[in-house]
Amino acid sequence: MGKKSNFILPIEGLKEIKKKVHCYNIMDSLVKYYDKLWREYRRYLNRILHSTDADTIHELRIVIKKIRALFHLLTFSNFDFDKHFAPMATIFKAVGKIRDIDVTLQSLTLIAKDSSAAEFKNITKLLQKKRRSNIPPAKRIAGDLLRSKYSFDSEAELRYTATIDKTVKLYFRQLQKEIENEIRKRLTDKRLHNIRKLYKEYLFVSKAAAMRFKNLPQVNKLQKRIGEWHDLLIAVRTAKDIVKERSRKETFLGSLKKEEKKFKKKAVQEIKSGVMVGSKTNPK
Repeated sequence: MGKKSNFILPIEGLKEIKKKVHCYNIMDSLVKYYDKLWREYRRYLNRILHSTDADTIHELRIVIKKIRALFHLLTFSNFDFDKHFAPMATIFKAVGKIRDIDVTLQSLTLIAKDSSAAEFKNITKLLQKKRRSNIPPAKRIAGDLLRSKYSFDSEAELRYTATIDKTVKLYFRQLQKEIENEIRKRLTDKRLHNIRKLYKEYLFVSKAAAMRFKNLPQVNKLQKRIGEWHDLLIAVRTAKDIVKERSRKETFLGSLKKEEKKFKKKAVQEIKSGVMVGSKTNPK
C-alpha cells in the first residue's frame, strides 16, 4: 500500500447537516443551482450558432461539467445518469475538439521564442484551419439540441427524497475514497487528469449544495495547477497530430514537450506535498 495522502475531505462536518435542516436546505440549493446552469447551458448553445469564439466554447464546457458533477451526485439515489447526460455528451465532445485547438494555440505562445517565425506561422495556420473544420458539426449539434424536447425537471428529480443529506454524505465519502486511491498510485498522465476531474467535482458539488468548506480555495488552486499542465499535454498531442499529417519533423515540439514535463513535475510535487487539508463545513 502506498503512502497515505494528507488530503482529507471534511466529511465530519456533513454530520451536522441534519441538525441544521431548518436554516440549511440542501434541496433548495441544488434546485436553484441546476436551474441556473440549465439556463446558462441553453444560452451558450444558442450563442454557438452565432459565435464560436474561444470564451464561448470554454464556458459551455464548464457549464456541462458542472451539470455532470450534479448528476454524479444524484446517482447515489438511483438517478439515471446516462439517460440525462447523453444529450449533453454529444455537444461536449464536439466543442471539445475546438477547445483542444484553442488550448494548443494558447500554449504555443510559451515556446514561440524557441521556434523560427516561419515554423510558428505555419503551425498556427494549420491549427486555425483545423479549428474551422470542427465548427459546422458543433453548430449542427447545438441546433439539434435547442430544437429537441429534452428537459430536466429539477423539482421532480431533486425533491423525490427526504434523505438528500444522506445522499450528499455518501457522495463526498466516495469522492474522498476515489481521490485517496488515485493519489496513492503512480501519477500517470491519465491518473493526474482524473484527480483534477475529482477535485473539480468536489468544488462544483460543494457549491451546488451550498457547502462552504474552508479548503475550497486550496482545492481550486491545485486543480488549476494540474490544469496548466494538462493544457500543455493537450497541446503536445494536438500538435503531434498536425505534424503527422504533414509527414515532417517540427523543432517546436521538443520545446513544447519540455514545458509540459516541467508543469507536470510541479503539479505532482504539490499533490505529494499534501497541501490539501480537511476542515469542517460552514453552512450559509
